[in-house]
Amino acid sequence: MAYQITKIRLADASHPSTDEITEVKLADGSVETIKELIRFLDSDYEYFYVNSAGKKAAIEAVHDSILKCSIQTKDTASNPDALLSLPQF
Repeated sequence: MAYQITKIRLADASHPSTDEITEVKLADGSVETIKELIRFLDSDYEYFYVNSAGKKAAIEAVHDSILKCSIQTKDTASNPDALLSLPQF
């Protein structure tokens, strides 16, 4: 089963980056922390969002170090990541 991310929460909205995403809101209204989301991604759960072109964009976990993990759009070449274009809550 795949879960749709509809909104993001940033720790610092004045410096938007995927490293600043702290929580996500899913289509069913539930909220997950990035720590939870990364644990689920590492357990082969699938997450996606719908980009501005109306296409599904898959999400992946990025493990920079043991303490520094984040999420990003899988196979993206865009900078900044289109994940940041989702509404904030």
